[in-house]
Amino acid sequence: MGLGPWDVKKDEDREQWALTPTVGVGPLRFGMTSREVADALAPHAISAAKGSSIDNSDPWSLTTSEDQWSPPFRPRWFQFSTLGVTTHYSDIYCLEVVAVDALTGPQVLLDGVPLTGRVPSELERWICDHTEAKGLDLRYTYDANPASMDLGLTVRVQRAGDVVLTRPVLTVRELARDAWECLPADELHTF
Repeated sequence: MGLGPWDVKKDEDREQWALTPTVGVGPLRFGMTSREVADALAPHAISAAKGSSIDNSDPWSLTTSEDQWSPPFRPRWFQFSTLGVTTHYSDIYCLEVVAVDALTGPQVLLDGVPLTGRVPSELERWICDHTEAKGLDLRYTYDANPASMDLGLTVRVQRAGDVVLTRPVLTVRELARDAWECLPADELHTF
């Protein structure tokens, strides 16, 4: 039986992905091409895609090139619904943002601490203590979510019925400078 729209996966049913700040998470590394990401997440089909071209009707047609999608499609983001992950790409089609669904996404672990699907106040308390203890930066986005450039992490929230849970959004260091303005617009409309 599948999950309903507000059901939350149990931690033991989620994939476990370690976060290496500003480098990557789980099988993904920032800077990977869209083809490399698709290969790394091959067991999980792409369920939605948005491209930078007018005609993006066929996001599935890969060329034999390891780093290019066949014209006219150039990916801006891919959604892997069964995995609960959305990947966003730079203007040169390299991975630069990974957003993890609070309800169904992999459990992202930083120093053994789970970041996905948590009560926001508990995770905020932890990230404040963690960044202070390690001498890392901590900022707040315009919508009051904690973010750290040093960690390449913005802790957003996502609705799960009548509650909200944490949705980690991970970025390459170059984007982490301004955690709010550098998040893709599609991510900012996710709640």
